[in-house]
Amino acid sequence: MKSWEHKRLGQSVAASRDGSVVIVPPEEIPVEDELRQKQPGKSERSVRDIEVINQNADRLNEEALDVPSYQADLWNSEVKDEE
Repeated sequence: MKSWEHKRLGQSVAASRDGSVVIVPPEEIPVEDELRQKQPGKSERSVRDIEVINQNADRLNEEALDVPSYQADLWNSEVKDEE
């Protein structure tokens, strides 16, 4: 869920500020336009990064879900070798 959705729903979010995790109340959650004014370029990079992640999310999720099957196969074959 995007931070503006939390803001719209009246939900707080956790964020990192000065190396610490803080809870940001919904009224203090900046919207995208506010972020661009405060940190020009950074917000645009974040948006691009999120777009790339979203474009590849299905493939990456499939790979992540497939890994345990390899681990189980390797573990099972090692157990059989020991018997």
